[in-house]
Amino acid sequence: MLKIFYTILLLITTATCIAQEQEKSIFDLPEKASNLHNVSLKALNQSIATMQSKLQSSVDTKKMMKARKDELRNQLKDFGVTKQLDGISKETYYYKQLTTQYLYPPPPT
Repeated sequence: MLKIFYTILLLITTATCIAQEQEKSIFDLPEKASNLHNVSLKALNQSIATMQSKLQSSVDTKKMMKARKDELRNQLKDFGVTKQLDGISKETYYYKQLTTQYLYPPPPT
């Protein structure tokens, strides 16, 4: 999901850069409209930058959680609790799938 979101942000960023570089030749706008266009592009670029920083933050959080999970798993190996942990993980996955199906049912065909 994050990869798709990142790809969309990259496409939007590229499109706005192209629009900024070629606005005069493509649009041939009068001065007031050109200024409005520039303001809109600046606002869009600011929104994109905000979204990219939030995306990077979520990626960093995901990496941190994975590292912490691996660390905890390694610590629990010493106590022989990994089989119980695997059972809990399977149950969690099962209930997560049920919840997802309940909250987001497939559209009727």
